[in-house]
Amino acid sequence: MPRQYVRRTAPGSKPYQTPEEKRAYHREMQRIHRAELYAKRPQKVEPPKPTHRVCVECHRSKPLDAETFYSSKQGKWGYQTQCKDCSRSKAIVYNYKRKYGLSMKEVDAMKSGVCVICGAKKKLVIDHCHRSGKIRNVLCNDCNSGLGMFHDNPERLRIAATYLEAH
Repeated sequence: MPRQYVRRTAPGSKPYQTPEEKRAYHREMQRIHRAELYAKRPQKVEPPKPTHRVCVECHRSKPLDAETFYSSKQGKWGYQTQCKDCSRSKAIVYNYKRKYGLSMKEVDAMKSGVCVICGAKKKLVIDHCHRSGKIRNVLCNDCNSGLGMFHDNPERLRIAATYLEAH
């Protein structure tokens, strides 16, 4: 005669017929017990998103929004740790160093003068040769753009000057 397994938790119930039924019953009881324990666990409460953040560069507290900080997938709240102003100035310093090998002190000293072509003191830029990359001087944005339109070709500039004088 096959051995009968009796449920101990439910008196008066039918006995188990097979060991598989006993295992299935205990698995179900374990699942129910784990679900009850999980329900009793304290739920994680997400802290509220802050409204301000301190920039790691300038150490000023600024509003945490898309106007003040660039977005980032790596940041905790979806924004970078440095503000847009600091990020831009850092990029400018990096670009001057990379393109021309100049520090910001050298750039500021160059830009404190006037345009060598027209003598204007408005928005000065560093003029450089596109072939060699060598810095030539400081020009205003208009004069630098004008040279660029003539592809830094002196012959074209002479022809343009002759044309302007004639008309």
